[in-house]
Amino acid sequence: MADKTVFVEGRALAFVSFATDRRSCRSPLRGMRIEHHNGQTICAATDRKIMLYARSRDVNESFDPFYIDTHQGERLIHICRDRDIDHVAFELTGELMIVWLALSADNIEIERGFIRLIRPSDIPEWDWRSALPSEPFMPAELLEVLNPRPLSRVCRAIDRYIRDGSGSVSIVSCGSFRPALISIQSTDDIGGAITSEQTKWAGPRCLPDFTRPNAALPDAREVAA
Repeated sequence: MADKTVFVEGRALAFVSFATDRRSCRSPLRGMRIEHHNGQTICAATDRKIMLYARSRDVNESFDPFYIDTHQGERLIHICRDRDIDHVAFELTGELMIVWLALSADNIEIERGFIRLIRPSDIPEWDWRSALPSEPFMPAELLEVLNPRPLSRVCRAIDRYIRDGSGSVSIVSCGSFRPALISIQSTDDIGGAITSEQTKWAGPRCLPDFTRPNAALPDAREVAA
């Protein structure tokens, strides 16, 4: 019996999965973090080249953050990307091996399986907002020189998330030696960052939290507009 069940939109999981490195021997780089933040469920992942986050609209009570090991969850990622999965229920029991249930829009179970969590002790403590400006910013004049391969994964992730719609990608520079922000104009629920040829992630800070710490501040996209 699950101690707590957490629901996450399937398309949110599919979106951030494109920023994981399932073959990495470093557990943070192959894990998807799921956390409760300001009443919403946030998914985030990075492989140190790109970082993606998605806000899931499923309503959950507060829960402790946990990391899904995507190397052990290839089936779950596959069906979230390629099938019409409305949301996924994770049955948290305090164990490292947990049950997931893929559900349709009318809560019909489509598929279930097991997935391994990454031990909290394997995840170092990070300053999650270190890669973001602390206040709204104007786009810098710096021209970002981006590797096309990570950018193509970002576009694939957006395509899987939006599916039948369309979305434009904006790359906004925060200045030298910082990751460039990824802004998707069709939705405020997803976004991320990408390293340029001149920029590298600083130290172990490879999973910055891209949610705005102060809702009273205008969003960066509004300032850029």
